[in-house]
Amino acid sequence: MSKTTTYVLIAGVIIILAGVAGYSFMRNTGESYASNAIELFLDGKYDEALTAAEQARRKGYNSTNFGIMYGQLLAELGRYDEARAQYELVKTEDPSAIMAVDELLNKLPK
Repeated sequence: MSKTTTYVLIAGVIIILAGVAGYSFMRNTGESYASNAIELFLDGKYDEALTAAEQARRKGYNSTNFGIMYGQLLAELGRYDEARAQYELVKTEDPSAIMAVDELLNKLPK
């Protein structure tokens, strides 16, 4: 085997290993848990979505859309006080979301 072929094979192996390591790393990020939570939420699997959302939060994941989805998830599970608190948190973290969040707050049972 020539030196060039050996180098190409080694480079290919390194690229494959880096991809596998990157995939493994990405599987356990807050973003991957949040993505999973959203997918489960949309599928109506609220208990599983809550578990994934809580994992995302523990990993430090936070965005306005995720915060709103988390509030909706809590509301779907009948945890209205927690949903209200989550919506209020979203409003303080992103004032541009106030109107949308207020609409969701108004839909919660009193």
